[in-house]
Amino acid sequence: MVRMRIGVVVTLIAVLLVSTDAMAWGKKGHCIVARIAEDHLAKATVRRVGALLGADGSKDMASVASWADRPDVKRAPGRPMHTVRIAMDASGYEVARDCRWKRPCIVEAINHAEETLRNQGATLGRQIVALKDLIHFLGDIHQPLHTARNIGRQQVFLNGHKTMLHQVWDTRIIADQRLSCPKLAALLESDRSLQPSTGGAPEDWAVEGRDIAMREIFAETAPRGKSAAPTTLTDDYAGRHWPTVKNRLKQAGLRLAAALNRIYQ
Repeated sequence: MVRMRIGVVVTLIAVLLVSTDAMAWGKKGHCIVARIAEDHLAKATVRRVGALLGADGSKDMASVASWADRPDVKRAPGRPMHTVRIAMDASGYEVARDCRWKRPCIVEAINHAEETLRNQGATLGRQIVALKDLIHFLGDIHQPLHTARNIGRQQVFLNGHKTMLHQVWDTRIIADQRLSCPKLAALLESDRSLQPSTGGAPEDWAVEGRDIAMREIFAETAPRGKSAAPTTLTDDYAGRHWPTVKNRLKQAGLRLAAALNRIYQ
């Protein structure tokens, strides 16, 4: 009985450690970003990325896109945050204010991954981790609630189900489309109305996301603490916000491809 209780305590501590930093998009969202990126890689990039993934025993970018969300990976010492907490009323990004927490923020994580992949002296193991991190974190930074100081942990009701506002944007809006990752990726690729900007740096993408959070998410659902009484979202919430989500998913995929092409060409 004592051993069982100790095991439960250890498990709860592990869960709390993981939950202090939010997950983003869920497996389907990260898969979509990776599949879109793969469609826009140059031939030289395909060879280099394929070699690293092959050495890792992975078949493609989509298969490792959620790797960084694994509990054992997130708990590993020195792992970066999956968010950047930009002040809600700030005019822009400031490293000391928004990124210098107990762990490096996602902006630094992306920059570090790119630097490692450019470093020809980096070990194979470090390059593999950097590639998987870049695939994952470039997706994460395009989820708007991963870039605002308030990341949306407040409780909400959506279609009669209690969840968190953050979870709605991670998975529920995408799940509302009722299509598989390959079909959604193909749908976004063929949607010519989606012409997102693909320029900028991680700092710019973070500010973009924070602005979307303030302009679209929190303008409709005011920021509240996670212990506040749940807010009820309208039944059409997922459908109304799908255009923003699909634009950010495609934008993330195109920017991921552009980053890898710059590195390997």
